[in-house]
Amino acid sequence: MEKLQSLTLSDLQKVANIPPQYLKPLAAVGGLWAAYQLSSLTSFTWYHFLRPKTLNKYKKGGNGGEPWAVVTGSSDGIGLGFAEELAEQGFNIILHGRNEQKLQGVRDVLQAQWPARKFKIVILDAVQDAGDSAKIEAAVAELKSLNVKVLINNVGGGAGAKPTLQRFNTFTPELIDGWIDVNLRFPTHFTRQMLPQLVANQPALIVNIGSGASEISSPFLAVYSGAKAYNKAWSRSLAVELKDQGHDIDCQAVVVGQVATSRMKVDTSTTVPDVRTFARSALGYAGAGKKVVVSHWGHELLFWTMSLMPEWVGENFVRTISKQIMMKEEKDAAEEAKKQ
Repeated sequence: MEKLQSLTLSDLQKVANIPPQYLKPLAAVGGLWAAYQLSSLTSFTWYHFLRPKTLNKYKKGGNGGEPWAVVTGSSDGIGLGFAEELAEQGFNIILHGRNEQKLQGVRDVLQAQWPARKFKIVILDAVQDAGDSAKIEAAVAELKSLNVKVLINNVGGGAGAKPTLQRFNTFTPELIDGWIDVNLRFPTHFTRQMLPQLVANQPALIVNIGSGASEISSPFLAVYSGAKAYNKAWSRSLAVELKDQGHDIDCQAVVVGQVATSRMKVDTSTTVPDVRTFARSALGYAGAGKKVVVSHWGHELLFWTMSLMPEWVGENFVRTISKQIMMKEEKDAAEEAKKQ
């Protein structure tokens, strides 16, 4: 150990047979790399574990009424997790979905759990109504008396596709449009209609739920990953635009890895949080000054690990997992068709 500690650049040069003129540049590069890694680790630790939470900022201002939050796609899954967490943290909730009966059931459950909060529902089909500006405008108009401070654009997914993972050349034009509608067109139009109210009630927050599919090659999810890449770019540009106009509105895109939901029945783990844990983590980034965030430390750890791999290794890994899921979905769909 003492010998190792006493090594000098000259000793290393002799062992590695490195020309002396390269030693200092290589040492400088190594120092810069180490400094970058230390900075990344410090940032990771600060944002995920040490940064004070600032969600309460959005309870202030506006028209003076009680603060409200809109969560699209809140019938179940991640959207329901956001609704529960926001209610826990003092917001009244506007639940959005397409199935009125199901949404009323969710509202009743939430009302019983948080009797001091208020809950409203908005019925819009994120596929069928995505391009119907008049219908979206009419739905948003019913919310104008409320002090809406937070908009969570969570609605998304497979637009009812079964199986969800499919080869692109098997997609019908209708299915392509459905994926684009629910993941791209509806959030864009809905945000445009909600924006005047958020401006009037600032400080306000817009959170656009993205996906790790926009960060890594995602076979059999080509349209979905493209739509989520749009959401990230749109969110980032909108954030700068709002600041340029002098508005106190934070707009963030959240990159999501795997989350355990009622539909995605997987065990929770370091890299797979449940919906409440994920929502709590994502809301902890509100006002963090980042336009794009990987809002759960387990997800960021996984993405970082994959970034260290050669691209072909990561692609093969994702392709293998995707094929397994696709084959299982195809098998389940075939069995379901036999029962009918």
